[in-house]
Amino acid sequence: MHFFDEKLAHEIGLSEAIFLQNLYYLAKTYILRDMKTDKDDVWIKLSTATIQKFQSYFSRSMIRTLTKNLLEEELIKKVQMNKSTTNAFSYSLTNRGWILMMALDSKVEIKKLKSVAEEFSSSKTSKMVLGFLKSAEKLKSRENIFSILSENSETLENSVETKVVQKSIELIKTLEVEQSEEIAEIILESSTFKKRVERTFSAVENYKNLCLIPAIEKHGYSNVIIALKKTVQHFTAPFSPVANFYCNLNCTDS
Repeated sequence: MHFFDEKLAHEIGLSEAIFLQNLYYLAKTYILRDMKTDKDDVWIKLSTATIQKFQSYFSRSMIRTLTKNLLEEELIKKVQMNKSTTNAFSYSLTNRGWILMMALDSKVEIKKLKSVAEEFSSSKTSKMVLGFLKSAEKLKSRENIFSILSENSETLENSVETKVVQKSIELIKTLEVEQSEEIAEIILESSTFKKRVERTFSAVENYKNLCLIPAIEKHGYSNVIIALKKTVQHFTAPFSPVANFYCNLNCTDS
């Protein structure tokens, strides 16, 4: 993956343009495959070794410098999610990064993104993408699309399209609260199930975060609720709250 936009390279540097293009490609590939997920950001885990595998011309010092420059331009975000187990960092595009890269993308790719986002229009990820696409279209109408690089962060965050994204996310978070309450009510229907969950996970919230939420992301909320209700209704002490739940989930999802 050695592609980059020549005009972008002129504005932010050649190495920076290559890295940003690759990050955008990986993030875009992820959301095209999993548009129905409900995530605020798309994080791509990249170790220095992984970057150098595809860009062998990047030295460690070059990677440090180019990522530092992209962070200062507020085009990417960078975190180390598991410091105890890995030295790899995870990277995500900022709002500015998404909008700029979408504005530079081909009509074919943008059409594909829009089509898939509209197909899963109820998910948080799709709403985020649709908001960025609107902002990118507006940016393309400017005489100089790279003017976004000097745009004040507050001005960018207060753009109409970004507000749409934030309102959508706030609405989905409200729905998540309602869903969490429904899950809690189902679990409380069986004291035996609740006690077993608390004995295994220390708290019901841990069971929800470690077992139910990943299942929701993969199988959908309605399927998880159906499986959870079956699990709770027929649960007895010898059963596992995880194995029994997934057994019911696989039957529901098939």
